[in-house]
Amino acid sequence: MARADQSPVDDLEPERRIARLFAQKHAITPPVPVESLIGKLADVEYASFPGSWDALLLTRPNARPKIVVSSDVTSTRRLRFTLAHEIGHLIIPWSVGAMFCHANASYHVDDDLLRTLEAEANRFASELLFPIAWVQQRLSERSGALADFVLKLADESQVSPIVAVLGMGRVCPPDTVLMIVSADGSIKYRSVAPRSNWSLPDRWGEDASREMRAAGALITSVDYDIGMLVAVELPQGQSITVSRPAGSSKDILNSILDDVCQGSEQKNSWRGIVRGIAGYAMSRSSSVSHAGICAVIRQRFVGREDLRAFRTHRLFDEFVEAAAYELAVKKSAR
Repeated sequence: MARADQSPVDDLEPERRIARLFAQKHAITPPVPVESLIGKLADVEYASFPGSWDALLLTRPNARPKIVVSSDVTSTRRLRFTLAHEIGHLIIPWSVGAMFCHANASYHVDDDLLRTLEAEANRFASELLFPIAWVQQRLSERSGALADFVLKLADESQVSPIVAVLGMGRVCPPDTVLMIVSADGSIKYRSVAPRSNWSLPDRWGEDASREMRAAGALITSVDYDIGMLVAVELPQGQSITVSRPAGSSKDILNSILDDVCQGSEQKNSWRGIVRGIAGYAMSRSSSVSHAGICAVIRQRFVGREDLRAFRTHRLFDEFVEAAAYELAVKKSAR
């Protein structure tokens, strides 16, 4: 992850740096002519073979490498990523030998070395087709809803929404979350911007959306052929509306714990967890305002199924506002 004073472009993994140098050498920008590029490096054939592999790379002594692409790869964008993945294997100096390839970030490989090489080739392909510097430039020109904009960049660069989501999360402002959500609400892929405070749910639905909006989030979404792209952002300078609490956070916390906990052991455990969340909010919030700290506390409770009874209690909002107010007073006095 990049330091606070460091651009993501300066913090690229070695294979991403190699992809950037390769693109600079060939003077290419999105949409990258990946088929013509790989044609200069290897012989490419298409064939059917057993298993779920996307391609087979064969290196041969005193001959051009051969890449056999599965005829099951019918999606144009998946094919582009597969070919870029194979270019990665050919260009990355330490990625050598013949191998079956599966250009999918969620595919599980048992062999540690193969898993590492495949992940590196995926990162090379992502940077080649959806380069961070280009994304940063386009993001500075953004207009309209973020979810629509992510899909627009995916179309411009001819990559899948998954590649766009995973790539853009590296350069978006703090507290931005991008997700690919399936029809049943499960989150298949997500990318969280550096220096974000969100505690994220495993599933997307009305509860998660409501909690994030309560923390001040702006949420946009767009459907596409195999799912929904969801974008969550915390607009700079925007704060949630809060009121000065009537009671102390300690008293409100005790009232909630009396209602939802069974026995002193659970009370003590939950009290420690909740206080830890409040302490995190105080240390991470760049604001000394009541509303600013309140937003961070709410972010940290989102998706905490272990604390569902606490965060859905009728006094939860009062507790958050009271805790935030007390922390803001303490922080401003420092």
